[in-house]
Amino acid sequence: MKLSETLNIFKKELKSYYNNFSAYLVIILFLGLWEFLYFRSAFLIGEASLRSFFDLLPWLTLILIPAVTMGIFSEERRSGTLELLLTYPITELEVVLAKLLASSFIAFISILLTLPIPLILSKFGNFETGILIGQYVGSFSMILFLTSIGIFISSLFKSQIASLLVTVVTFLLLILAGTEIVTLHLPPILRAIVEKLSIFSHFNSISRGVLDLRDLSYFFGGSLIFTYLTYASFFRQKKVIKNRNYMELLLRAFLIIYITFFVVLIADQIPVRFDLTKNKIYTLSSATKDTLVSLPNVVNVTLYASDNLPSQFQPILRDTKDFLKDYSVSGQGKFKYIVRIPEEGNGVSDEAESLGIQAVQFNTMSKDQFQVQNGYLGLSINYLDSHEIIPFIQKTDNFEYQLTSLINKITKKSKSTVAFLNDYEQASSDLTSFSSELRKQYVVTNFSLKGETEIGPEVKTIIISGPKTLLDPEVLSKLKKFSKNGGSLFVMIDPVIVDQQTAVPSKNEADLSSLVSRFGITLNNNLVYDMRSNETISFGGGQVNYIIPYPLWVRALPKDISSITDSLDNVLLAWPSSLSIDNEKIKDGGLTKLLTTTEFANAQAESFAILPNQQFSLPDSGGAEYLLAAAVSKTDADNLTSRVVVVTDADFASEQFITNSPANINFALNAVDWLTQDSSLSSIRIKSSGTGKLLFESESQKEMAKYGSLVLAIVLPLTYGSFRLIRRRIYSKQKYII
Repeated sequence: MKLSETLNIFKKELKSYYNNFSAYLVIILFLGLWEFLYFRSAFLIGEASLRSFFDLLPWLTLILIPAVTMGIFSEERRSGTLELLLTYPITELEVVLAKLLASSFIAFISILLTLPIPLILSKFGNFETGILIGQYVGSFSMILFLTSIGIFISSLFKSQIASLLVTVVTFLLLILAGTEIVTLHLPPILRAIVEKLSIFSHFNSISRGVLDLRDLSYFFGGSLIFTYLTYASFFRQKKVIKNRNYMELLLRAFLIIYITFFVVLIADQIPVRFDLTKNKIYTLSSATKDTLVSLPNVVNVTLYASDNLPSQFQPILRDTKDFLKDYSVSGQGKFKYIVRIPEEGNGVSDEAESLGIQAVQFNTMSKDQFQVQNGYLGLSINYLDSHEIIPFIQKTDNFEYQLTSLINKITKKSKSTVAFLNDYEQASSDLTSFSSELRKQYVVTNFSLKGETEIGPEVKTIIISGPKTLLDPEVLSKLKKFSKNGGSLFVMIDPVIVDQQTAVPSKNEADLSSLVSRFGITLNNNLVYDMRSNETISFGGGQVNYIIPYPLWVRALPKDISSITDSLDNVLLAWPSSLSIDNEKIKDGGLTKLLTTTEFANAQAESFAILPNQQFSLPDSGGAEYLLAAAVSKTDADNLTSRVVVVTDADFASEQFITNSPANINFALNAVDWLTQDSSLSSIRIKSSGTGKLLFESESQKEMAKYGSLVLAIVLPLTYGSFRLIRRRIYSKQKYII
């Protein structure tokens, strides 16, 4: 095979695309529809991520790839130019490779024309470069695979329409493979094979920012197989002109396909992956490895996984098994795991339920009806006489933290004590998850300081959450004494309380100024709103609801560098108030500004207006940056260091807010770690801190970002196509004198 000949045919094929205006129309339709569907909800979600954008790509390949490949062989066969091509001194393989590369190149250019989207939106949010690379690598890998299928199908037909329809149907089957529509009634072994053929699972795996050998071998191995099948089909047409042994070619084709399948199957059993994510979410951290190596005895883990799990949980199961293999290797014999499959009558389901792992119900489609299906995907961790469970594994981006924290909980001998104070009437906030996560690392208690109760030396941190009545002077005195003696305080308070039932704000009667003033902190009785960094909420009633930005729910941004806010993009604070700092009371380096607003914020000091449908605006003088959370360490004359963290929202770590903002609970847990000076799990926890938000100064910026991307996607190919076609027409009208 000569590279120069392949290159010449490649150039010839590219010219046929460049000089065909319908090719530009296909690209414009593809990009326009793709970006239109994405921008319909992109700003409502507000994530600094293109995940929902690339989720659309497998479906939109039904437009692009069949249109690009349908005539690559079919048209040449119909017009008779294929016979002319076969008379040239070139090999069949050179022709096939050149056509594959040319078709793939056109599709790659179509994908690259979406680059203005991340380039524009990155001005308004922090996009993870590693995940973007994974998304584009996944796109190119999938495009190469589908293009190889497209040109193979084109080599089988003389009609472009037949080639187009068969290609679309084939792609649709590959997309739907692994879904309940296809796999519901298949036996387990056949179901597993069909699910591995699904494009979605492999593409989504790479799009997370993980280059997995199994996914890459699927795409590139499949490309190799269909490329050789195209070569065999092409050779079959040329055998009339050149008398060769066609059976020998078929034997070679069978051998190559067999070897490729074998290599892909071997690669499927080898969990080799390159984690491109910023925090190495899918790679074990050094903290986990240290925990495993230092285990005094063996930890035994049992994974209960049904073989009839819906297709969307198959990638989660695969990642879970990969993690367990990594734990086993890093544990050096101190971490062992087995996988058990609950089936009717084998007793495994009873064993799982006796441990607290319950079957989860899934809605599946069968015979045009929704049906309920039960399945298990849980984990049991056993150490000596202790055991913990993960009842159901819903995702794996925080799996390392879940598993390591539970191992730490049942194996760690000595733990610090964190106490919740309950000597006051508390604003209604459910801190169940926050308290549960603390118990994995600390001894957690609830106590009262009234009467003769004293604070024991085992208590390292006291959490004061949501007081709305005055604290008893005796309690305040004990808290001040505890703080001066080197204890730590975590104060979560609403200076202005908002009744969520009546939407009526009122100033909080709880006065903790004397407690935090020692650290130079003043709690201001105001409500802060941010016009740029805020949460969107659903507002309305009846059948009509509106998704609108709500400036009083602030997406607070990290300010100073701190282990508390490391890798956090923002924290959601509802109806926060501002903090003022007296620098004279704080030694150099003692203050850390944890969370602030943007500079497009303002505060309501007297008359509070909190209805979502009202008009929020900044004063004529402009906005300002407000401090919403701070950490202070203070060392007194006796060389005792006390610490405090103050957050002006009592509910930010409650169940209501951590669901939509996982960074909230990570912020709260990191704060306790800093206060207690125990950061053993912080480095793992920050790996799954959630996705950043897009922050716009005004609606006009949103519109410019949206329509700027859409216009570029249409104008770039339209301008280049028009230029080439006009130039070609001008050249065709020129007269040449020989």
